[in-house]
Amino acid sequence: MLKKSIVVVALLVVVAQGALAQPKVVSPLQFGLDEATTGEERFEVLMRTHEAAVRERMGVSYEGISSIYIDVPADAKSIPLTDFTDFAGVALHVRNTQANLTLFRLTQAATDMTITGREIDGGHLGRHKELADGLYLVDVADETLWVENRDGFTYGAIRHDMLVVSDGKALNRPVASYSTPASKPKAAYCAVTPHEKVFRNLTFLRDAASTKKTYLVGIDHQYNVCLSNIVVNTPADDELYGDACIQLNYCAKVLLDRISVNGTYSQKGQYGYGINLNTIYDLTVSRMYARAKWGVFGTNNLNKVLLTDCDINRFDIHCYGRDVASERCHFSLLYNQFSSVFGTVSFTDCTFTDFRPVLFEYSYNAYTRFKLSFVNCRFNVTHSQNYIIYGGDALRHEVRNSRPELSRKFLPDISFRNFVVNVPEGVDEVLVYKFHQPAAETIPVDVSGIRVVSNHEVRIRPSN
Repeated sequence: MLKKSIVVVALLVVVAQGALAQPKVVSPLQFGLDEATTGEERFEVLMRTHEAAVRERMGVSYEGISSIYIDVPADAKSIPLTDFTDFAGVALHVRNTQANLTLFRLTQAATDMTITGREIDGGHLGRHKELADGLYLVDVADETLWVENRDGFTYGAIRHDMLVVSDGKALNRPVASYSTPASKPKAAYCAVTPHEKVFRNLTFLRDAASTKKTYLVGIDHQYNVCLSNIVVNTPADDELYGDACIQLNYCAKVLLDRISVNGTYSQKGQYGYGINLNTIYDLTVSRMYARAKWGVFGTNNLNKVLLTDCDINRFDIHCYGRDVASERCHFSLLYNQFSSVFGTVSFTDCTFTDFRPVLFEYSYNAYTRFKLSFVNCRFNVTHSQNYIIYGGDALRHEVRNSRPELSRKFLPDISFRNFVVNVPEGVDEVLVYKFHQPAAETIPVDVSGIRVVSNHEVRIRPSN
């Protein structure tokens, strides 16, 4: 009898803990959703609902609502979020003919602080009283440009790092050292909470009649963020581009789980991203499906990334990052793009179909040393995609980056283990590297871990 009582008490404790995990919520039904007759009125209902949640420190639930049709009003502002938003499976249809708008936003301000390169590299920040007690995010930026000018563009690149600081001690380290003569670090900090910030269970449908872009959500300066079970549908359009549908900036511990992106505002020759990220530490992307005219990801300044069980057309770090692992992913149609990465980039149990597994974004002219590994992967070659790595201008040593840390150019330390290359008829060679210009030097590559599957003879060459 005593054992049964203990079990009952334990179950009650678990149930109580589960109840506490979801905060008190408000609903658009409480703010006149059923009475609203126009798309603009329904937009205002959502605004009032979320503003009330912010005031009362509550969450928002769309339980009991199957679909909502809204029109973006003139002079519309973003709808504020709290730490818990459950759309409960609602289909949100948005028509926008007014102005580009981020529909939902969760953000907070950061306060400037002084910091040294030695503190950043070592992680000891206890002398800063503002960081001595509690959990904080510290956004570190380098006032010296990391890349002075991106070739073909009118701007350079500023490197950022996100540090997670607990009771005065950083829990992680930057992508690269700030204790170098060229580095001029500055920083901004904000207090954060350890509990999860939730945004989930939504189908987001952009109306074909829209002439302006509606981005779904923007999240800034947050810790422990989970976006899950989200579908984005964007109609084909011949004019709109420059998408940034899901935006996260200056965050740490981010999970993107079960997100489907069916099209973006982009063109074959004009950019646009389903997922736009800048300055993120500890990113996990799980079970994502994405297709678009342009690459679904557009990111900078990432540290510690894990992709699992995804089916996407591209993952990239435009400039500056460290440690990217992909497991059981299918990549097709485009390429994975990197520039100025450190640590390890690894692919395990991945498949590449009509796809370049790795491309070095040569416009930054930043070729850093890192480890690149392929384990138990399959490369389904096509006539145009018969090379594993696009090396850009990595061998043009006469064109130097002005940043001392980037003045030398490196190729990665590359390894293959059970890398299966499936080659169709009409393709008689596969390259490990293809450079912008044919290589004038020998590239040492161990190809013993590459296995060719073909009905005819195929030659594996280190490079062109």
